Amino acid sequence: MSERVLYDLVASRPEQRFSPYCFRVKLALAHKQLPWRSELVRFTDKDKLGFSGQPLVPVLIDLDGTVVSDSFRILQHLESRYPEQPLLVEADHSLPFLRAWVDRSLTVAAFKLLAPKIHALLQGEDADYFRSSREQRLGQSLEAVANDAPRYAKILHTTLEPLRLLLGQQDCVSGEQPGAGDVLVLATLLWFEGVSGAAMLPADDPISAWRSRQQPWVEQMLQMSEQFQ
Repeated sequence: MSERVLYDLVASRPEQRFSPYCFRVKLALAHKQLPWRSELVRFTDKDKLGFSGQPLVPVLIDLDGTVVSDSFRILQHLESRYPEQPLLVEADHSLPFLRAWVDRSLTVAAFKLLAPKIHALLQGEDADYFRSSREQRLGQSLEAVANDAPRYAKILHTTLEPLRLLLGQQDCVSGEQPGAGDVLVLATLLWFEGVSGAAMLPADDPISAWRSRQQPWVEQMLQMSEQFQ
């Protein structure tokens, strides 16, 4: 292939990208200075992904035609193929725990605040699909979820406490330098910011200082995303 292609989840408007798992891959690509083109996929466009043997984004087609799905498997592929500027460090034994915490605690807590807002970004079949599938997952209507937002905000604040403690002791989630742990957490914050239109946390929260330090990385990702559409 002459280009690297990332299949990326999109809402009704092309600029509305809101998959935390796709953000993980884009952050890693930007960190490693690897250009890519985004192929946009809506919720009801799953047929676009048939070549990958599974129905979920992200999917990366690398320059040699290698097809990789699942955000963490894509990170592993990028580390193996492009070892410069590493993000996955063998000595980082905390990564399996951090990955589980982000996927099963942080993302779940944030989703309960974001679900009604995500639905508002969708139209037609995508909106119907999202409502049906997510209300089944949540066990209540999106309207009921929205009414419970203050309670879910408190749960999210509590869920983030281990991260506050960690970032009070070190500059990055992964240690002294940004690593895969920073990718996982930052992607979730970008997801929240993109859907809600606001920061996840107030400016005086310790996590916000870390988020501010990552802004050059985020801007680099956004510039590369715009350049290689």
